[in-house]
Amino acid sequence: MISYKIFRKEALKDKEVLKEYKKLEAEFKLITKQSAISRLESGTYNPSVNFLSRLAVALNSKLLINLKDNSSTK
Repeated sequence: MISYKIFRKEALKDKEVLKEYKKLEAEFKLITKQSAISRLESGTYNPSVNFLSRLAVALNSKLLINLKDNSSTK
């Protein structure tokens, strides 16, 4: 039996496998516990910027954080 690391290295030598693997890169970057996604969806969780960045990548989006001066609101 070979390790996953060795298997992956060998499998990625195949151009078609590598192409499909790269298509899933965003999903691989997001991989996290379902509980973290559930907390985010519930609105009771203060996610880290790192988590939000990985989520943005997985959703093919850009994370934007804005600060707005409260004195300009009427």
